[in-house]
Amino acid sequence: MAIGTGEIFIVLLMYAIPLVVIVYLIILAKRYVDAKVQESKASTNMNALKESLDRIEKKLDKIDKILEKVSE
Repeated sequence: MAIGTGEIFIVLLMYAIPLVVIVYLIILAKRYVDAKVQESKASTNMNALKESLDRIEKKLDKIDKILEKVSE
């Protein structure tokens, strides 16, 4: 009994379609993880920037106090 081209096509579809879906889901998951990593890096950079600005503001406040004392 020979296998016809129609049967081969159906067997290929049975394996190819789920495989394509799985590969697509893996690609989506990778993109999601990459986006979350970038978001985390951006958040970390923003926190570091805020801390740096806070330190600069404190130094400026000290300078203002010193200038007030000197001007008296």
